[in-house]
Amino acid sequence: MSFHHSQENQQKRWLELTIVLSVAFGEILYFQGLALTQGYIGGVISPRPSQELAGIIAQVTALLVLFYVGSHRNNFRHALGLYFRKQDWIDSLLLLILGYLIFFICNALFANVFSALLGGYPYWLTSHFELSTSFISFVFLSINPVFEELIVRGYLMREVAYLKKSWPLAILLSTAFQTSYHLYQGLVPMVSWFFVFLLFSVYFAEKKRITPLVLAHAYMDWIPSVLHLLNAS
Repeated sequence: MSFHHSQENQQKRWLELTIVLSVAFGEILYFQGLALTQGYIGGVISPRPSQELAGIIAQVTALLVLFYVGSHRNNFRHALGLYFRKQDWIDSLLLLILGYLIFFICNALFANVFSALLGGYPYWLTSHFELSTSFISFVFLSINPVFEELIVRGYLMREVAYLKKSWPLAILLSTAFQTSYHLYQGLVPMVSWFFVFLLFSVYFAEKKRITPLVLAHAYMDWIPSVLHLLNAS
């Protein structure tokens, strides 16, 4: 492959990466920035069914764009590690347990640190996120782990590692980007999630397998919602 052709290929992949991320997260980052500037961070967050439906449509659209981009490449699914093995059940459960352990330790630690620094615990340090128990909510919870892990973890990390020849940079960018759009949960949970996402990114860099991460992420989304449903019944 000539240098000129290689350069064109890299430019094309940068463009594809920009398009996929823009379609997937452009609106999310815009409204989160809006919420931040207008002081709507923290408190109780209860999205309406229409908002959940809009989220489903946006995520499915982004996944279609991702697979359209991948359809022009050989072994795209294999490069993401998007296939199933029996070991994936074990890995996903270990990631779930370790991820929750990291989150709760970090959440308690940073809550105390911020509370001490600020002399109290302002509402914007954390939030309570409540999805409804509707069918739309459960569809959203099923699609969201696939959406996030395939795009922010698998695709973004693979592209950065290829284009910049650096897996550590891929780990850092994926973790920072995924953390950035969780500010709506409040500052303390957002910082705590950073270390969970870091665990997930390191796992993908080492194993090149996205399926266990999708499963672990799904457990983390489903468990609180199932508990909420049981408490409501």
